[in-house]
Parts: sequence; structure tokens; C-alpha cells
Amino acid sequence: MTISVRTFLAIVTAVVGISAAAIAFAPVYTSALSSVEDVVESLREEIGARLQVNVEQYFAAPQLRVTSLMTSAKLGAMNTSDKYTMMPYMGEIALSSGITVTAGFEDGTYLSVNPNSQPPNALNVFYSHGVAASQGYRFQYNMTTRTNTSSPPIITVNTYNPTVRPWYPVVVAAQSWSTVYLDSSGNFSVLTVGGPFTNDTGLKFGGFAMDFSTALILSYLGGQRVGKTGRVFLMDRVTNGFLGGDWAVSSVVNNSGTLQMAQVADVASSDPLVSKMYGHLGLEFIKNCTAPCRADIGSGNGALFVDVLAITDSYGLDMRLVVLLPAKDFMDKIDHDSKVSIAATAVAIAVLLFFSVGVGQLALSPLSHLESRLYAAASLVETSDESEVCDFLTEVVSIEGAFTVLREELTRIKSFVPQSVLQTIEERDNEEECAPLVLHLEGSICLSESQRQPHQQHRANDGLVLTASQSELHSKSRSSEGALKKSATMIVLNMNTGLASRQVTLLVANVIGFHDVSAISPGACLTFHERYLNIICAASSKNRGVVDHFSGDRVFISFNASNNVATHVTRCAATICAIEDSVRKLSAKDAMTVRLGAATGRVLAGNMGNNTIKRFSMVGRTVNQSMVLLQLAKMWNVPNVVSSATMETMEFEYNVEAVGIAVLPGSEKGGKRMVVGSVLGAKA
Repeated sequence: MTISVRTFLAIVTAVVGISAAAIAFAPVYTSALSSVEDVVESLREEIGARLQVNVEQYFAAPQLRVTSLMTSAKLGAMNTSDKYTMMPYMGEIALSSGITVTAGFEDGTYLSVNPNSQPPNALNVFYSHGVAASQGYRFQYNMTTRTNTSSPPIITVNTYNPTVRPWYPVVVAAQSWSTVYLDSSGNFSVLTVGGPFTNDTGLKFGGFAMDFSTALILSYLGGQRVGKTGRVFLMDRVTNGFLGGDWAVSSVVNNSGTLQMAQVADVASSDPLVSKMYGHLGLEFIKNCTAPCRADIGSGNGALFVDVLAITDSYGLDMRLVVLLPAKDFMDKIDHDSKVSIAATAVAIAVLLFFSVGVGQLALSPLSHLESRLYAAASLVETSDESEVCDFLTEVVSIEGAFTVLREELTRIKSFVPQSVLQTIEERDNEEECAPLVLHLEGSICLSESQRQPHQQHRANDGLVLTASQSELHSKSRSSEGALKKSATMIVLNMNTGLASRQVTLLVANVIGFHDVSAISPGACLTFHERYLNIICAASSKNRGVVDHFSGDRVFISFNASNNVATHVTRCAATICAIEDSVRKLSAKDAMTVRLGAATGRVLAGNMGNNTIKRFSMVGRTVNQSMVLLQLAKMWNVPNVVSSATMETMEFEYNVEAVGIAVLPGSEKGGKRMVVGSVLGAKA
């Protein structure tokens, strides 16, 4: 198998560029990764310490409040014989913490103080009393005025005895935490914190209790960001209960209709990092961490750093805070940027090498032959002089200049080419997607779909090269190298082709008062004539008519002569209506009067002339008839006059009014007179 020199140079350039970039950036990449590992190590410590301190503070706050109540009772601030005196102390704790404070007593009575936001500084109080605490007072207490705002208090039946509740013996024995359990709503986990109610001699009268919801801690964890995609969660070491984390997962599971606290195993699959940690380390690793524990799962960009922190205090709290930090949060950017830098360097080196190779190729392959062809096309002069070798930079400037000249020349020449020829070419372009026009020597116009073969030079002799299948338009051509090779996608329409008989409709237009305008000034004449031709060309182009030529203000428009238009009569009628409609819409300053004459019949159509001048033309009585009908329109003072043959064909779609009888040119002496009409407009 062989490959080109360019392909070989491209492969070598790519290999050299990538290898050079890798060698240059390998030390930098290794050093960057080492620095990232040091940063991650420090960051693990900082994140873990911050989260641990803040979570411990959340747990410490309720214990401090219980300690405050116990101290107040021990110092005699609370009178057990008049339990109403305890409300200000318990109320301050309830208002500052937002947690209900309960005091249970050995006689079975209890006092419950619940904060109420409306009105401010108000408390909802319940105090049980009576025999076996069978009754209770429910009232509202204002902390500002230290008064009962519910008078009289609401007396309710009470069946709640605090001394038989599970939390009571625990808090009476010592200040402590209860085990984690679900609140009554089943949405959050709760811990009861409390301590004994003693006097200054140590005699116990009961105990204080506060139900501390972990919702506040979980709200804090949910707002934390561990790296970019890291995770943090809290679990109870005693019950293995999952209290919650910083991702959307429920800490409650439904076990056969019973709501229970979720275990870590229940939620491991809810997050990929937690699942990875649980799958590699298991639950025992978390439970057995009595001091800060660390573990690294995997290595490199896919590593997962695990930190387990103990949340404990002297009152029996035993929680574990687990922090998961993926390495990709820190190394991914470095890894990505390093690879991009290596790739960019490789590309830069490759581009420079390719540029060098390209410059050398350009320097060894002068473009003078292409330049001469471009200038020949622009100036309509063909030359084969390729002896001069130019510098490639000068060559590029010259090519750009040649293109500019060529574009200007083609634009200028196209405006002088008969529209009948251009119309045919444009139709071929639209229908068969021909290649762009190329203007050749001696005024011929070429149109091709296929690329020319290398070194193939040809010149059509007075011909029009079109993409089509009309074989009768083929003609001979000559070039400096021989005859043009014909293909299935190219034919030649020679300007010398004979005339062909075609059924056509010819429309002649004339504007009244043009010579008066021309007498005013050349500028006024040009402006008036341009406005007039704009109306004519727009209407004819819309209906596939071809403006063959004009002489002054007399314009000839053909249908089905140089292009195929099966409905040429109705197209002519539509053009007449469009021209008259456009004239009516002109302002008073631009007003003009246009007369129209149209005839239908057979003509000889085709290219006529000699070697000096050629053009598309039509010969036949229909041409003369159209001009006579134009004169009749002026004589009868009607906008338009159409022949009998034209009128008979279009009257199915257009309203036509007979305006007179005339013998048109081409009729034999004593021939039959024909009714001629005027187009009024399309039928509704």
C-alpha cells in the first residue's frame, strides 16, 4: 500500500507534535498532581474539623439549657410548692430554644411550657394537678408582663403521668441523652435531653426534659458543600440509625406499614459515593471509629477520601459524622487542563510543522499557470504563456486581483447579454442545478455540472453550454487542444443553430408621453425609463415571460419562445393585469400611461445573425400583429388589445371584452375580419 507525501508528512507531524508536548508537560503534570494531593490532605482536615465543631455545637446547646434549669432549681430559684414560680425560668429556655420544656414531678404532676409566636413572648402552658394529677389547667402566659392572659384557665382532663414515661427515670437519674427515636409525625428523628430537679441539699423532686429534633442539624448539613460533589451524613452509633445527610434522601423507611428510622444500609444505594463507601468499608468501619478515622478508596482521579468523625459528649451522645470527598473534585480540573495543554501544544507544534511544509510546497509549486488562466477569463483573451515563475506571495496578490477583474468583467458583460439567453440559462440552473456561468472567448457562455479534468482546456465556438437533454442543440466546438469532449451532462447550444417553429404569445408595451419626458433632460429620461422597465420586468419575470429587447419605450415580451411555457396565453394575460395594476398604484408625480398589444401564433424562433452580431429573434406575422394591436389600443383609447386567438384561449380564466373588428397583418386580401378584445382582469 502506498500513501502520498502529504499524508506521510501529516502523520509524522502529528507524532512529533504529540510526543514533544507529552515530553514537555510530563514533569509539570506530575508536579501538579503531587501538589493537589497535599492540598486535598489539608482540605480534608479543614472540612472535617469545621463540620465536627458546628454539629457538636448544635448538640451542646440543649444540654446547656438543661444545665441552666438544673442550676436554677438547685439554687432555690424554683419553688416546688408553688410551681407557677417556675414558668419564667422554663419560659426563657423555651423562647430562646424554640423547644417545648417539660418538668415532671414525683407526685405525678407535670408542667409543660410551649413557645407561641403569636402574640410575641407568649407561652402555651399546661399544668396538671388534683388527685393523681387527673386534671390540668391550660392557659397562655405572657413573659413580658409575667401574667396569665387566659382568665380563667381552661380546665381539661389529664391522663398523662410523666413518672411512668421511659424518659423520666433516665433524666431523674442523671443529665443525659435518650436514644434516637422518630417524632410523632414520623418525619424527623428526635432525642430527649434532660436532667434531675434537685434542691440545694440534693433531694430530687422530679426531672426536666426537652425533645430535641435533629431537623435543625440536618438543615445545616443540607446547606453544606463538601468540595464540588462530596457528601456528608450523620448516623447514630448505638442504633445504626441514619439521621440524614446533604442529599435528598428520607431518613424514614416503611417496614410493613410501620415507620422506622432508616439504617445506613437502607440509603446506601441512593447516592453513588455513599454506595461506593459502604461497598468497600461496610458499616463496621464506621461504628468502630472511636477517634477520627480515615480511609482512601481507589487512587488517582477516581479516588474517594472517607473521614469518620466522632460526635460525643459527657452525657452519653454517641454519633458519627461521615464525610466523603471525591478526588475528581480537585484533580479533575488539573487532569483536564494538563491534557488540554498537552493537546494544545501538540496541535501548535503540528500546525507550525504543517505550515512549514505548506510554505515549502507553495514555494515549489508556482501558480503562474493558474494566474494566466484567471486573467485570460477576465480579459476574454486566452494565453498559454507559463514561462514566468513568480514568488508565491506575489502570486496570491495577483490571483486576488485577477478574481476582482473577472467578477467585474462578468457583471458588466452579463447586462449586455440578451435576456432570452439568460432566461434559458437561469431555468437550467434552477431545474438541473448547473454549475456557475463561465464566459468564453468570442462571446459564448458555458454552463457545466462536472469538473474539468486536469490540463483539459477547451473553448466553445459561439456556443451556450447548458446542462440539459435537448440533443438538437449540440454543435461543434474548437479549442487550442482539440474538440470539446461531450458528456452526458453537457451539450452545446450554438448561436448559429437554425430557426425552429414555435407557438408563442408576444406582448408589446409602449408608454405614452415618453418623448415628451426625453425632451426635458437626459436625467429625467433615464429615471422615467428605469421606472417603466422595472414595472415591465417585474410583471414578466413573475409570469415566466422574457423581455427579448426594447427600443426606446417599446418593449417586446415573449412567452414560450426562448423558454418552455405551456400556459403562455394565460401567463401573458396575468402579465397584462400585473402591469396595469402596478401603473395604477403609482403616485401622481410618477404617473404614466401604458398601452399593450398581444398576439398568439406560430413564429420561427432561434439565433440569427452573422459572425459580427448574433441574437435571439422571432420571425412571423404574429410579431407584426402584436405591433398593430398596440397601435389599435392607442387609437381606440383602451389599455390593451389582444388578438382573437389570444382572447379565445384566455377567456376561460380572464374577463375579456370585445373592443372592435380588425384585419391583422398576414391575412389574405379580402380575408375574414377578426374580433379583437381587451383584458379586463382575472375572473373571480
